[in-house]
Amino acid sequence: MIETFLSPFLFSTLVPNHQSIKEEFLPSIKSTLELNKDLYLKNKKNSGWNSNVYTSFDYKLKFLSDKSFMKSVVWDPLDKFLDEAKGKRIFRNHPSSFRCDRIWFNYYETGGFQEVHDHLNGDDCLYSGIYLMHLDCPNTTAFLSRHANIFLTETKTTEKYPEGTVLIFPSELLHYVNPVEKTKYTISFNIK
Repeated sequence: MIETFLSPFLFSTLVPNHQSIKEEFLPSIKSTLELNKDLYLKNKKNSGWNSNVYTSFDYKLKFLSDKSFMKSVVWDPLDKFLDEAKGKRIFRNHPSSFRCDRIWFNYYETGGFQEVHDHLNGDDCLYSGIYLMHLDCPNTTAFLSRHANIFLTETKTTEKYPEGTVLIFPSELLHYVNPVEKTKYTISFNIK
C-alpha cells in the first residue's frame, strides 16, 4: 500500500514467505554478530553517529545477497511498488532496470536508536527499503517529509507495520529510529 506525504511516499507490503526467511537468515545474522559484535556497533563513541545500533552497513555479507532472499525481500516488493505506483502518478519516468547498490542488517538492543538520516550517501540511489525481519515490540521507525517551507514538516510513524513488512521509500526521505523497547532486527537496502 502506498501512503503519500505532502510530497514523498512510503510503500509497504508483507513478504508472503517471511517466516521461512526469518528462520533461515536470522541465525546467520545472530552468528555474525556473535563473532565480532564490536565490529558492527555504530554509536557516538566509535563512529561519530548519534545512534546505538549494530549494523553491517560497512561490510558486504554474502548471505544477504542470496538470490531467494533478494527476490523475496527486495525484488518482489519493488515490483509490487512499481505496479501500484503506475496508477498513482508517484513518478513520471523511472528506469527500465534496477540494481541493489547495498544491503545490510541492523540490530537494535533495548534502548537502541538511529539518528535522523537519509540513504543518499553521495550515491545516486532512487529508492531504499527496510525489511522488518524481527520485532519484539512495535516498530519505532519514523519518516520526515521536509518542504520548501522549513516550518512545514510531516512525520509518519510505523508502529502499525508488523514483522515481515518491507517499506520502500525515496532514498532522500529523512527517517530515524526512536529507542526500541525490546530487540529489533531489520534489513536495509538501496536501489539504483
